[in-house]
Amino acid sequence: MAFLFIAALGGAAELRALTPPSQVVSISSRNQAAVRSTGSHSVSLVFAVRNNSNDSITVVPGIKLPDGWSVVMGGSSFRLGPNEVDQWIIGIGVPARASAAKYTVRVSARVGEARLSEPVRDSAVILVEEKRGLAMVVTSRPAYAVGGDSYQVVFQLRNTGNMPANVSFGATSSLSGGVRLAKASTALTSNQSTTITVDVPASRLNVARDEIVELTASDADDSRVTACASARVTVVLRPGSEVPYETIPAQLRLRAAPKGSGVSPFEFTGRGLFAGSEDTQMDFSIRGRSSGNSVFGERDEYRVSVRNPRYTARVGDNLFMLSRLTGGGQPGFGAGVEAIRGEFSGGGYIQRFRFLPEKISERAGFVRLRPAGLPRVDELSANLVQRTGGLLAGNVASSAITAHPVRNVFVEAELAASAKGRSRGNAQSLHATAGEAIRFDVSHTSADSAFAGPGRGSQSDYASVSATPLPKLALSASANFNRFSAQNDSALPGQKQYGGSFQASVGESLIFGFNSTVRADAGEASISSRQKSGSVRLARSLGVVGGSASFEAGQVRDTSAGSGRFLQLRLAGDVNLRIASLSLFSDFLSGRSLWVQNANRKTFGGNGIIRLPVNSRVSIVGFTARTSAPSASSYSQVDMQFVHTMRNGSTIGVRGRFASRPRTDDGFERTAYMEYGLPLRVPVGKTIPRGSVQGIVQDEATGRAISGALVRLGPQAAVTDKKGNVRFTGLAAGEYRVSLAHETSSSNLAYTGDQVIRVDSTGRKTRDFRVRVGQASKVAASVRQFTRARTSLVTGPDSLVDFGPVEGALVSLILDKDTLFQTTGANGKVLFEDLPKGSWTVQVLADPPTPYRYEKALMVVAAEAGKESAIEFRLVPRQKTIQIIAGDRSVTEAAQPVR
Repeated sequence: MAFLFIAALGGAAELRALTPPSQVVSISSRNQAAVRSTGSHSVSLVFAVRNNSNDSITVVPGIKLPDGWSVVMGGSSFRLGPNEVDQWIIGIGVPARASAAKYTVRVSARVGEARLSEPVRDSAVILVEEKRGLAMVVTSRPAYAVGGDSYQVVFQLRNTGNMPANVSFGATSSLSGGVRLAKASTALTSNQSTTITVDVPASRLNVARDEIVELTASDADDSRVTACASARVTVVLRPGSEVPYETIPAQLRLRAAPKGSGVSPFEFTGRGLFAGSEDTQMDFSIRGRSSGNSVFGERDEYRVSVRNPRYTARVGDNLFMLSRLTGGGQPGFGAGVEAIRGEFSGGGYIQRFRFLPEKISERAGFVRLRPAGLPRVDELSANLVQRTGGLLAGNVASSAITAHPVRNVFVEAELAASAKGRSRGNAQSLHATAGEAIRFDVSHTSADSAFAGPGRGSQSDYASVSATPLPKLALSASANFNRFSAQNDSALPGQKQYGGSFQASVGESLIFGFNSTVRADAGEASISSRQKSGSVRLARSLGVVGGSASFEAGQVRDTSAGSGRFLQLRLAGDVNLRIASLSLFSDFLSGRSLWVQNANRKTFGGNGIIRLPVNSRVSIVGFTARTSAPSASSYSQVDMQFVHTMRNGSTIGVRGRFASRPRTDDGFERTAYMEYGLPLRVPVGKTIPRGSVQGIVQDEATGRAISGALVRLGPQAAVTDKKGNVRFTGLAAGEYRVSLAHETSSSNLAYTGDQVIRVDSTGRKTRDFRVRVGQASKVAASVRQFTRARTSLVTGPDSLVDFGPVEGALVSLILDKDTLFQTTGANGKVLFEDLPKGSWTVQVLADPPTPYRYEKALMVVAAEAGKESAIEFRLVPRQKTIQIIAGDRSVTEAAQPVR
């Protein structure tokens, strides 16, 4: 227990006599209020102790604590001089498991001599404050799991707070969707622990992958108190099985609805990596045709697309559009492709607009260049579209550029021309943004009446500027002009519209705005309609509750419908809780605005979601609208949906719509259907058997195959079958080291054989390897230094004395192509473990000091399975060479070696 002493020491002021004169010692608390503690620490209590006699005394303290508490200091006897007053400081150890409450600590003091039989008493209050906390760890997980089987991960959760906790759990998996919890919630007392078991269905995969299983625990009484732990489990293929196809995840939804309700009978969607690729993604969507008009806005759809950084291919219902000026402006049914090669890309499409009554079709092609040699130019493109049928039939060609000529300036420009018989048309488009502190945005699009594109006979201009002069003040202003010319082949009249707006935002809560719009028929001298309005919006969020209110007032002048004023009030609020969320809104309009022709309209609505405890959810969306002029009418609509998720990831739900639109005899529209969702894996291509490696794992002593061994080869992992065989495919070119870990193995196993495999991914040849597993051996080596010591007074050699271990010496262990290194510790020893049996070469690589040498710097050790071999390297003094000169003779001899 860690203790923190907090002592508030007062001065030793004179204490008034609070006890009868006959009492020798008196005490009083200096703790004016309850002393606070968070638990798992110690607190200090201060008492004033006075000797009321003229003699020195020994004070014997007495301290009574709650169970489990301890006295850290102040529990021993102490001396007081005649009439002396002193501070008695008591350190109290508060255990971490102490519950939040007020505790009374009672103290007493008596004189050690026998003349005082009754002690004096006092007390102090310690307040243990509330503390909430959760801690979680993984206690059990498998080394691996086989795809298609289920496995369990066990977590341990402990309540580290001093309050009871109601804990809810949530489990997720990076690969599996049907993770199950043995219990969804639990109640824990202070310092109580519990185990939570998570059942995980291992997904059937084409290659081994690591699955991350995560468990999150949260305190229901305080959402800020959470704990999280995760476990990594390798999911491998079933031994001996082969998966010939790559698959992607998909969802099949089957629906049951009354005939003529407009509900699609099925929907099949999917998205994922294609055929084992790391960058090619495929997605598809198939929705069946509904009978009757769909009140939910559904219609039949059929599309498939494949994308990667090198090409894109799309078939079915898609939005095929090359640029703003050449595109048809709506989805069509067809096929398109784009190929990318470095700076160049090109492609085309062909489509038919099957939802239009006219037989309109398009054929298009394009080329794009992203020039690396032009640093200010991002992209150059050329487009060509041939359209047949409809009002926009003809050929359209355009060229476009995207550039950033200077810093913080971005420009997009396009020029287009069209031809239909002898008719020629032109169109232009420009969009530019600039600035950083002050931001500008300008755009212009125009096309003449002969242009065979979606902007025929129109002009659209827009400009805006925005700035943030203060940290919480944002200003913006915009202006726009739109013109549409009347066409001979169209019944729509010509019209022009222009206007402007200004907006000021104070933080994220308050917004002021002003708008002005003028709309007139083309060719008319007088203005058809004009509107000016001002608005203010206030939004605020307080924790889980939020709300907003907006008010707009304006004046409308219309030469055809008359002039008037309008007021509009919008109110909204929302509440977001852990188990439910609710949003409400209302809209009140008095008068008629330029955009809302129904005067005096009132709208109320809202939506809510309720999360039920057993993987279920209920959502409701509804509104009602009423108008009082010129003709009173009303309309109401409610959508409801219930969805339940089952353990296998499937869903079952019911969706319905109830509306007051007079469609049936009773004036109401009622539509409902039931939906069942099933997660599937859709095969999209055969596994490419390039970079294949296969091997066998055997017991070295018996030669029998080892099944159930987890073998890793580079980024992949697999499990041996009953015959000890294992197979890997799709490995990139390179060298890989084989490693394995049996589920029941310990660190006392080692393996020999083909441990390094070279893979050539360009060919289809399968590489083979063989690994033998046996009991591991150990090699222990020590490096010690010896020095000379004279042990005799008479003539004789010196002896060697052990001077101690050598720390920091580098020692290598070599067997065939494998070399291991270790550095000696403070004891001068190294230990090589998990070694296969064999003849190992051990060598000291550290250079010896100048006057020393190694007796043997290299040794060969025969390591036996299951045994430990020990060797010692001796660092000894070098032999000195001496020269004896006698007369004219000189003899050089080596000194006598030491013993």
